Amino acid sequence: MAHAFDELSELLSASKLRPQIIPGRIARPFFHDAIYNFSVISCATQELGTPQKQDEQVWQINSSILKFSHFLAVRPTLLKDFRIWHEHRTQRAVLDLENWPLLPRGFLTDDTQAASVTFLVTTGALQRAGKNIVLKATKQNPLIQLLRAVEKNNLFQSERDVIRKLQELRITQSMLGVG
Repeated sequence: MAHAFDELSELLSASKLRPQIIPGRIARPFFHDAIYNFSVISCATQELGTPQKQDEQVWQINSSILKFSHFLAVRPTLLKDFRIWHEHRTQRAVLDLENWPLLPRGFLTDDTQAASVTFLVTTGALQRAGKNIVLKATKQNPLIQLLRAVEKNNLFQSERDVIRKLQELRITQSMLGVG
């Protein structure tokens, strides 16, 4: 691996290009931002979660479905591939070599969402109920305040659009291979 870096360094040196780093303008990748992840998690839980019969202000969602929806919502370009995969699967068609890998599997190893949920459970903003995650709408719950701010300011529109489209597709645990 060091050989490839040496070659790249040599090419950059020969081109006389000089990288310019401006510390005030360095931005972390957006999907590592906690508030962003908390926002997407709360939107997905409310949109895709099942309202509890005893209380319409309590939503419950399977943790694997939440993880998958978060994974796609922060990567909206993958929705097209998932839709193709989903269409073939629902038609019980045999997936050809081109289409069978279109289910985005990266969600299985993506730790960003899992770490965010663990933090939110630890702080009491979410609760675990077996394989499910529960969001309760209370005045003290910071996720509800965050959700209201997202809706009021029309933030994260592309992520919320993906979540709405996933709601139409009705994702199941068995579809994801976790049920």
